[in-house]
Amino acid sequence: MDYTKIPPETKIVDPRCAPFFHNGSRESILLLHGYTGTPYDMRYLAERLSQQDYAVFVPRLPGHGTNRRDFLQSKDDDWLREAIDGYLTLQAMGKPVHVCGLSMGGVLALLLAERFPIRKVCLCAPAIVVKNPMMKWTPFLRHVVKTTKRPRVEYDEAFLNTLHCEYWSDHLIEKLADLSRLQKRCLKALENVTSDCLVLLARKDTVVPTGVADLLRNRTRANSFRTEILEESGHVILNDSEKEKAADTIIRWLDNR
Repeated sequence: MDYTKIPPETKIVDPRCAPFFHNGSRESILLLHGYTGTPYDMRYLAERLSQQDYAVFVPRLPGHGTNRRDFLQSKDDDWLREAIDGYLTLQAMGKPVHVCGLSMGGVLALLLAERFPIRKVCLCAPAIVVKNPMMKWTPFLRHVVKTTKRPRVEYDEAFLNTLHCEYWSDHLIEKLADLSRLQKRCLKALENVTSDCLVLLARKDTVVPTGVADLLRNRTRANSFRTEILEESGHVILNDSEKEKAADTIIRWLDNR
């Protein structure tokens, strides 16, 4: 990271995109957002878990929720290091730590589970593999193409339109190549994952195929493995039309000891 390339006016675009922490009396839950996402995507689940008195931490991955120039200075190792530090922060509280990740956060969650004694891992639309065939070529494309355009989307919330302009208006090939490296690292790590796994997928997800559940079931050594498919949700399962159902499912699964 070259910190001198981060604009001095850089700030988190909205307080809801900042890290979230709740010091509950029950076990600890680390929630990891996805690529170009923010803690806002995890906030509904974080608040529901807090109401159940779980200790909850939602870190903001480096370069996320601010601006494009800041994002371009972050890399896959930075994102993974932040996830590791989040785990270590909760571990220091002396209670068991479970991890829930959305999209790239699911990739990070699996890498944590391969390295640390995490009993339960919840994977929400985990982007271990994606539908876009361009993804596997990004390590090569990054040398010749910087961006490819995406459709314009208008949001009701002003801060989401800001995030769209900074992160979602096009594909940043160099950063997708970073995500691709994480995916490859994760695929190699799966055979060492023995945590209990809950996989939540969405039928209308245009990013992650539902077939990822079979890949995980076959390649991990999970103590227990459960899959749920939400019929009306898109990729950001935890902040979509069935977020209540997703949260209910996760809480019941965590409560089931």
